[in-house]
Amino acid sequence: MSKKTQRLEKDNSDLRRKQEQVTKNIVEMAQEREKRAKELELAKKREQKMKAIITQMQQQGRGISNGVDGAADEESEYDEEDDEDDPSDPEAEYGDDDGDLTEEEQHTGPQPFGPVPPPPVTANGH
Repeated sequence: MSKKTQRLEKDNSDLRRKQEQVTKNIVEMAQEREKRAKELELAKKREQKMKAIITQMQQQGRGISNGVDGAADEESEYDEEDDEDDPSDPEAEYGDDDGDLTEEEQHTGPQPFGPVPPPPVTANGH
């Protein structure tokens, strides 16, 4: 009977150890799940914030891939003024000098900033 009791006690202690390990693993998994949920929520908030910033920039006329769309319509405080009568301006005596730019080059709009956007992705991925 003592052998049987010892065997049962050993089985009981093994089962208790296994149960403790399983409980520990469950707690760790629950903590990791909470951590991932917080990270996901933070990533979603960052994404929303970035989308809001992009929308605001687009409304201000800062295009993402098309360059600056509305900048040509707005007047700049640095636009050229008619100061030809100003005697302190040395270029005023020479008159209008547009340089070597052709008429076509003078009327082109603003160039987009940054690298060329990638081609659109097709449905099958090729």
